[in-house]
Amino acid sequence: GYGCAFPGLVWLSTSVLGRRVLPANFPALLYLLVAGIYPMAKAIFDEKLRKQEIEGEIILGEDATSLISLKDFPREAPYFSDDHVYGGLDMAHTGLRDGHCFAAIKGNKLVAFHEFGMASTLEVAEWIRRFNKEYKLDSLDMDLAWSEAVYEALRYEIPCSQISFAEKAPTEEAQREYGNIRAFGYFKLAKLHRNGLCVDLESPWIDDGIVTEYKREITNMHFVMDRMGKLLIEPKDDIRMRLGRSPDPADALMLAALERSEQDAPKIDVEVHRDKNKLRRYARMMG
Repeated sequence: GYGCAFPGLVWLSTSVLGRRVLPANFPALLYLLVAGIYPMAKAIFDEKLRKQEIEGEIILGEDATSLISLKDFPREAPYFSDDHVYGGLDMAHTGLRDGHCFAAIKGNKLVAFHEFGMASTLEVAEWIRRFNKEYKLDSLDMDLAWSEAVYEALRYEIPCSQISFAEKAPTEEAQREYGNIRAFGYFKLAKLHRNGLCVDLESPWIDDGIVTEYKREITNMHFVMDRMGKLLIEPKDDIRMRLGRSPDPADALMLAALERSEQDAPKIDVEVHRDKNKLRRYARMMG
């Protein structure tokens, strides 16, 4: 074990070295890491999880079933004509490495990404109200499982929908390719990133470090095929076991992406448009 003996000192207890009191300086902290914390972590975590949790590495999928890789994330947000604001909310229920999370996108930009931990329903609803005053949400999709209270609190103020991850994909064409709306949503989100949806942005509505966590989550997701040949995302429990936490930010951003259009509306050349109108009027005058 380890802890603070009194200000300026730390204590370390190991089965090999016994209990020692050390000054709280850099060499002592390095000693603490090597002799105490790291071996304990090594005994608890497997190699990949230890690299991620202790050493801070982003661990990528290792085979062709990975949903997306780091190279697919754009560094800048190209113009996109859809300026609606789409929100997603994932509500948690256990509190064990699990928490509420909200995400919102506008055009090709992430404009909000916030983890609430296990805040109350009223706190979650109030935070979203404050965000809505600035950005005016056009939609808010939330996971059906634990969102009933927030849905009832906000549905008269914001266009809200509750989504069951097990329900069918939204169109007949998508239903032939995807086993459920969760798979449809994640493949759509990956496609949006490849087409320009940028998350590496700064905003008072985006938590520090949450984008890195999100990238760890979505790059660790794999897809499978069911007996009918339809695409599915692996079970959430498998992802949670691999990461050591629930992929709440990824779920929230996937929900936000469900309503976002995939095709950019064509830009209108104002001068050409005016010239065409002049030609039409001239043609009418000439009979």
